[in-house]
Amino acid sequence: MTDEKKNISRIQSDPISLSNSSKIREKAERIAQSIQQPDFSSMTPEEIQQQFYELQVKQIEDGLRNEQLLRESVSFGHQDGVWNTVIENMADMIGLTDLEGKFIFAGKVHEVLGYEPGFLIGKNVMDLVHPEDLSYLLEEFSQLLATGFSNAVEYRYRKMDGSYLWFETVGKVVNDENGTPHQIVFNARDITARKRTEDALCESEELSRTILNTTMDGFFVLDFTGRLIEVNETYCKISGYDKQELLGLNIQSLEAVETPAEVVAHLQKVMIQGEDRFESRHIRKDGSVFDVEVSVQYRPAIAQQFVVFVRDITDRKKAEKVAETEARLRNTLLDNVPNCMALILKKHTHEIVASNKAAAAAGAVPG
Repeated sequence: MTDEKKNISRIQSDPISLSNSSKIREKAERIAQSIQQPDFSSMTPEEIQQQFYELQVKQIEDGLRNEQLLRESVSFGHQDGVWNTVIENMADMIGLTDLEGKFIFAGKVHEVLGYEPGFLIGKNVMDLVHPEDLSYLLEEFSQLLATGFSNAVEYRYRKMDGSYLWFETVGKVVNDENGTPHQIVFNARDITARKRTEDALCESEELSRTILNTTMDGFFVLDFTGRLIEVNETYCKISGYDKQELLGLNIQSLEAVETPAEVVAHLQKVMIQGEDRFESRHIRKDGSVFDVEVSVQYRPAIAQQFVVFVRDITDRKKAEKVAETEARLRNTLLDNVPNCMALILKKHTHEIVASNKAAAAAGAVPG
């Protein structure tokens, strides 16, 4: 176990009462300080995707914890002390406004944003919204007033230091004892880390997509059944298919050398070995066949996918055939020259290119 994990384990093993919010805050800060923040610039797309997955799991865990705390509060009959304890210890933030959107209660929203307690009271929830998100959020607020509840909305909210955090918020109109709309309760969650991971993943994917679409090699991704789920423009051009025609097509339909059963066995072999490099032949849309050099890697961490690079080696194969034919012809001609040594020399350098058996016996060999 690394020192970092030991520190986190030691901190987390120290039990704290849910009623002691200040100590929970201190403990959370100690844990956060002990965790090294990821450097997305040095991470692979797979590592960023794993980071995103872990954040999603954490978000679900927080939601389940909130539900449990709310159930516990109900069992205590919403006593003021218990209710305040629940709100202070929820992973989400609870806010209460009037029907115009002015804060009546903001709780730990103050802490998260860095404002002094009470700073937000009386201010409108829209006052700190990022200008680019304001019109969208005003539409959602109108919809909330009209229907009594809102869908989850994502937006940026200004901190005390002028920077912004990403929040995900849902709202619900609360009626008074007469059934008349009275106040609005908001449940907000800080999703800044998730948004940063999403942005890093998108940037990484966009860069990868640009590279793959400009490479001279064909590229595609297979799912674990052998179906194409991603393909670049180069492979579309050399195969004659449109992208949409290739997506969903099984690699067995493109393979000209291996039978369907052999393709399945080959994929299973790659799953065991992790990668493979080989030559084969693929079938174009018009039915013609072309020679390919294939490099494939198995990525079990990403939904059991196969990442495949395909190089069209048709010209190389033709050149090899021409060279082989010329070599055979030269050897046939030389070997049929009677009773003397015969040589073929390079122009200018006089390097021996080919020789007959008599010349070879005398030590005159290519090289």
